[in-house]
Amino acid sequence: MSFNLVSDDILLYDVDAIVNAANVRLACGGGICGKIFAKAGAYELTLACNNLAPIRTSDAVITKGFNLKAKYIIHAAGPVYSFANAKICAQLLYNTYQNALKLAKENDAKSIAFPLISSGIYGYSKAEAYSIAKRSILDFLAGSDMCVYLSILDRKNVDMDKDFLGQYSDLFDELKGTYESTDKSTDMNELNMLAQKCDIKDDSFSDLLDKKIQISGFSKNEVFKNANLDVSFLTMFANPPYTLTKASVFALAISLKLSFPETLELLKSAGFKFLSNSKEEVAIKYFIDNKIFDINLINEVFFTCDLATLGGAC
Repeated sequence: MSFNLVSDDILLYDVDAIVNAANVRLACGGGICGKIFAKAGAYELTLACNNLAPIRTSDAVITKGFNLKAKYIIHAAGPVYSFANAKICAQLLYNTYQNALKLAKENDAKSIAFPLISSGIYGYSKAEAYSIAKRSILDFLAGSDMCVYLSILDRKNVDMDKDFLGQYSDLFDELKGTYESTDKSTDMNELNMLAQKCDIKDDSFSDLLDKKIQISGFSKNEVFKNANLDVSFLTMFANPPYTLTKASVFALAISLKLSFPETLELLKSAGFKFLSNSKEEVAIKYFIDNKIFDINLINEVFFTCDLATLGGAC
């Protein structure tokens, strides 16, 4: 499983299924719906939708992807927001994501990309729409393996815990500002290192990881889920050589609740070093030192601050 916050058009992603924020008539509309129809082929997609329409609010149906890279388009009808019926609307929006995800699973989709449903002309505030979307997606991923992208075009619309924001305001100020390196010896071309990859040719990393997992008391599946990593990593680690990203190593360290010295040990075994002039890596140390091991919360911070997120390899 992995839950990935992105700020790009979902049509750019190479996934098995694209979700259309549909109306109950399954008619071509504006926004992302109009873009999907135009890219997929409006005539063919309209004919396919006419055979399935109408649907009810929160329902989802599936068609071929036609001219899209995605094999499927899942058409999901979110609710129109009503202040007087806010609780009902929230449940309907939660169900919209659930129904789309269940339909993707029934059709063996391993990856899916969502827009922020009901957050346009349907009236939901983007922050509230995100909060419901995240809860529904993570609830689904707790029992299923799938790579899920959620597109939020404006990063400030991530609705983060206000107590957390207040408690760690100094960190946010530093991440959003200009970070001045205290280590001038590190090549400044190496600043964006979370995407760095290393070829692992022996068992040194996987052996150390297995040892850390045994000590933790978690199962391998739990560790990988909590690291926001796809389960395909399990088989990869058992068969060197393989390519590993630095972001994945940090994600595993956080999932295992390692201390910072233990994290450095895990990085070294994978051929990486900690960079004290990288915003992301200084922030990761901050989270580890403060025993904040919620990968989704950390990724929300990074996404909001326009930094590379952890895990999420699909």
